[in-house]
Amino acid sequence: MSTRSLAIADLDRCLFCGVSLTDESRTREHVFPRWLQQEYRLSDQELVLLNGSTVRYGQLLVPACQACNNVHASQLEHRIQQDVASPQDMYVWLLKLQLGVMHWETAHPASQDRRHAEAELPIIPSDAFDIGFLHSLFDVLKRPDPQFVPDPLGSVFSLPARCDEFFYSDKLFQHPLAGPDAHNYSASCIVVHGRLLEGPNAIAGEWGHNPLPWPRDDERPGPACYCGRAGCIETWLSGPGLARDHASATGDIRSAPEIAAGALAGDGRCEAALRRYEERLARSLASVINVLDPDVVVLGGGLSNLDRLYDNVPRLWGPWVFSDRVDTRLVRNVHGDSGGVRGAAWLWD
Repeated sequence: MSTRSLAIADLDRCLFCGVSLTDESRTREHVFPRWLQQEYRLSDQELVLLNGSTVRYGQLLVPACQACNNVHASQLEHRIQQDVASPQDMYVWLLKLQLGVMHWETAHPASQDRRHAEAELPIIPSDAFDIGFLHSLFDVLKRPDPQFVPDPLGSVFSLPARCDEFFYSDKLFQHPLAGPDAHNYSASCIVVHGRLLEGPNAIAGEWGHNPLPWPRDDERPGPACYCGRAGCIETWLSGPGLARDHASATGDIRSAPEIAAGALAGDGRCEAALRRYEERLARSLASVINVLDPDVVVLGGGLSNLDRLYDNVPRLWGPWVFSDRVDTRLVRNVHGDSGGVRGAAWLWD
């Protein structure tokens, strides 16, 4: 990480295109547009930042050149507001909200106490995310009938409009406090009669931050999680979790896809890592089955591409399910890695 990345940002470039700003071209753009703040009564509500401080939604302003703010971003906002946005529009808009908050944090100190060393450091280092990705997509969006290849990835937002509430979720990009490859999560949702179950606290299906069920002695206390606890399910059941477990057992550093490929090639250590993963997944899903007794469990994410999971895990979860038989099915998702964006579009509707 460079020294520059640790400094509090000057915010002298346009968030959308990256052009250097002058006194004549500089404007300030609301991260969360005014119409959205008004519709969901957000202006005076507070967003909790990564350092635990808060900021009002209405105070979240980022630099933008006049062309991006008054023309291109304005046109995008209009399509979103009028419900005529394309999937590409929706993706770039959600990305703008996501990165806009993080971009704002690069220009604000991690501590307001000037006696503290963190008063000279930003809440998020400027190299914790790739703002150039937004620049590239926004440039494409300016063209007629823009198309992105591959399709947008990631699950970023929930807009439960019937509750007149607005929820911000930062699961598209790497969490700056979570370490390498932290964009891999163990997340879940609950669907009943075709509708998403939210719950009064809007956390129904928060599975990844429960402890690994029935832990063995060598699994206690478990890996540290960015949430501040140890042994959370997602520290085990994610791509980085699989890679960490393999490295811990063998000293061999490989990514999750490399471990899967190694197992297919007959590498016994990679095969053992996948077996540990399957057994932990079985225990974790058994705890869900014991509480919800679902008809079907649908796996998503990159590791859901492992065909072996759908045969092995149901054979392993039986001893942990409090029933003489288990009729719950384990199936692969239909829409692949773009399922998160599809889900965001359904929630918006």
